[in-house]
Amino acid sequence: MVQVDLANAARIAARTADTETELARAAGRLSSGRRVETASDDASSLAIGARLEFERASLEIVRTDLSLTESRVQIIDGALSRVGELLTRMNTLAVQATNGVLSDLERALLDTEFVKLREEIDRIGKDASFAGAPLSGGVVFNSEFDSQSDLDSVTLLGTGGPGLPVVNNGQVELTNLGDGFGTAGFVSNDTFALRGGLTAEFRYFAGSPAAPADGLTFFLVDGEGFTPGVDVLGGGGGDLGYRGIAGGFIGVAFDEFGNFVNGPFNTPSFGFQPDTVSVAIGDSVEASSITDVSAFGGIGGGFRDVRLDISSDLRLNVEVSFDNGDSFVSILDDFDLSTSVNNAPETLRFGFSASVGGLSNDYFIDRATVITAGEFTGIAGAENLADEDRLSVPLFNLTAASFGVSDSSIRTQAQAEAAISSVSFGLDQLAAYRANIGSVLSVVEGVQQSNDLNVLNLEQARSQLIDADVPRGIVAFIQQSLLSSTSLEMLSSVHDLQRFATLGLIDTIEV
Repeated sequence: MVQVDLANAARIAARTADTETELARAAGRLSSGRRVETASDDASSLAIGARLEFERASLEIVRTDLSLTESRVQIIDGALSRVGELLTRMNTLAVQATNGVLSDLERALLDTEFVKLREEIDRIGKDASFAGAPLSGGVVFNSEFDSQSDLDSVTLLGTGGPGLPVVNNGQVELTNLGDGFGTAGFVSNDTFALRGGLTAEFRYFAGSPAAPADGLTFFLVDGEGFTPGVDVLGGGGGDLGYRGIAGGFIGVAFDEFGNFVNGPFNTPSFGFQPDTVSVAIGDSVEASSITDVSAFGGIGGGFRDVRLDISSDLRLNVEVSFDNGDSFVSILDDFDLSTSVNNAPETLRFGFSASVGGLSNDYFIDRATVITAGEFTGIAGAENLADEDRLSVPLFNLTAASFGVSDSSIRTQAQAEAAISSVSFGLDQLAAYRANIGSVLSVVEGVQQSNDLNVLNLEQARSQLIDADVPRGIVAFIQQSLLSSTSLEMLSSVHDLQRFATLGLIDTIEV
């Protein structure tokens, strides 16, 4: 009787199925390049690999940000390099102009080039940008008013009783109780652009609210529309020295008496409203800006600290401290100026003014800082780096004024000698700027190298856990292919023997 070992045939078939599964798995690993495709392959490696991939992706973002930061800094450095070339040429011209054998006509010819070079410095600062963001900015004004010389960079203005402002005990005295109708203040000599926004911080003093006068303003005027030394402040009394000023753009009024928003000073009139902060664009007060601050302590009655910010898209924020800087109250939050501004001036000047009318009061500016586009912040490490450890890049105020040569001329021998001193200051300023930029570039490059190494190490660790070992995978694929082929041949042989036995062609089967 013919006997066939069907159990052995079943085992061969099972081994064939397992081999086919392993063959498919080996082929899948080779085609995807991954050793771990699902959690069933290796749950632990998959979880750790996913975490490493997340960390690597985060560092890739840091790499991009650092590259952008480096590009920005290099543009600034390039602008400074060009300014250095211009200052060097200006120094050469100034030295030539000190030569006593030159005539005034020859010096005038040298001065023509000298002035063009000076204007080119301003153009470089104006045009320096990265992806539309300005790269020129910095401190426009910063003073504690320790001496009268602290006002050298501004033009002093005054009419009526107040006269010209004076520095008195670390403060700029604008008006006092003995003054009659008039106004006093100052306007910056240098112009600046609002492309990167503006931040102003100052402290003012207003005497007893029991005898209020009119108040004071912080204002911006068109840099080309107002000429220091020629133009004067706006009206006194309720005009607060702003309304009617040449080139008036924005006036933030601290209206103690209440007439700035009232007629006939303002059209339309919003009525008599003392102790208010309000904003005028041009000569007209924005009705929605009028804020009563009497509940916080009013405009007068001592020192008030002010923080004022205007963004490049003309959003205004005003905060005031009524307790000597211990806490601030938001007076205007994200106030939209753009709806009332048709064309913002290309350049601006800032100023302060205070005025008195039938009544008088003490108005002083105690300290003031005005900054445009102060800095930009780049990432200097992992994304969870503390803010104080991030990389801050200063934006220098790239103007002829910032290098001390805005008023320099070489038309006479005396002017040329003075210009040499001014250019020398400018070169020293440039050296300080470039040293700062050089240190920033060194930090960026060092962090970039460290970041790149971290990315490489994380990728290697993740690859060892997740990715396929291609040579070993090829060997496994060939091995499983041979096993599959052998198993199929054996199973085919068994099937043939079974068929022959059934037909009576053979008597016994040994498998």
